[in-house]
Amino acid sequence: MGEYIKKYWFVALVVVLLAAATTFFALSNNAADFKGKTVNGKDVVFVYNGQAVTADDLYDDMFDDYAVNLAYNFIQVATFRNAFEPDADLLSEAKLYYDNNLSGIKYYYGEDYAAYLLPILKPLGYTNTEQLEDYFVMALMMKQIDKEYVDARMDDLSTEFLTTKSPRIISHILVKMADSANPTAEEQAKMDAVDAAFANGDSFATIAETYSDDTTASAGGVFGYADLDTSLDTDFAAAAFALNEGETSGWVKSQYGYHIIHVDSVQLADLEKEQGFYDAMITYYNLSPKIFWEEYQKRNVDFYGNDDLKQKILSQIEVTTEVSK
Repeated sequence: MGEYIKKYWFVALVVVLLAAATTFFALSNNAADFKGKTVNGKDVVFVYNGQAVTADDLYDDMFDDYAVNLAYNFIQVATFRNAFEPDADLLSEAKLYYDNNLSGIKYYYGEDYAAYLLPILKPLGYTNTEQLEDYFVMALMMKQIDKEYVDARMDDLSTEFLTTKSPRIISHILVKMADSANPTAEEQAKMDAVDAAFANGDSFATIAETYSDDTTASAGGVFGYADLDTSLDTDFAAAAFALNEGETSGWVKSQYGYHIIHVDSVQLADLEKEQGFYDAMITYYNLSPKIFWEEYQKRNVDFYGNDDLKQKILSQIEVTTEVSK
């Protein structure tokens, strides 16, 4: 589940926008449709304690609360979407994300899935559910731009991060248990078999493939990237970060069962092959706003005389351009 979330992080952007976007755009597009009582020529939506609240009142409030954020997000999406021409590999990966996520959405919402999905997509400039694939293209483009930005500054950024966050690539073997404090005879027998395989000189990958109960077994037990900020079981993390490169732990108890952990690498050249490493660097140095600002300045954004909206958006962008580290 953790790996799924890491790979599909950008779905969260769509979900977060749902409540605000649906309400604001409904009011924006349908303000003229409120019929009934009027006050000073303005349509009344409801009356509370004798005070009439008009469609214009609600629209103005929604503009102040949500329009700037929605416009900011829309400009951010458009900025990155036009940054470069995506290649075949990126398009293929986006198609895979689209197929997998749309299947999940259809399974969850059934035949009415479009009614839930479209209000999320419209604030980002999409008019039908098939354009969700383009959204994934855009999100992967953002990832690529982030990576290129970090690569260009790796010498300056990596030293502090490597020292502070102890990034590493790890593998593990899991003997899964319903009750870690009380292994069954079968579970203990599997642990004994793992110990015997190590004593016999079998490789970590071979033992993981043969005995591990984790989904990483098919990949030789490779868990992948982790650093001190990675969400891990407390005892698992303590053991993983106490090891040096190439070292293997003894049995480590967690809420899932017992693990044996191996540190595959702490070398920068290997870490640079991991998307998680770049994501962690972006977060640690708060680079996303700065990257957006640099890309934004390359574009010609026309607010068509709406100076109030322009100043609010530019203020929001400029406030976030400071790198926190």
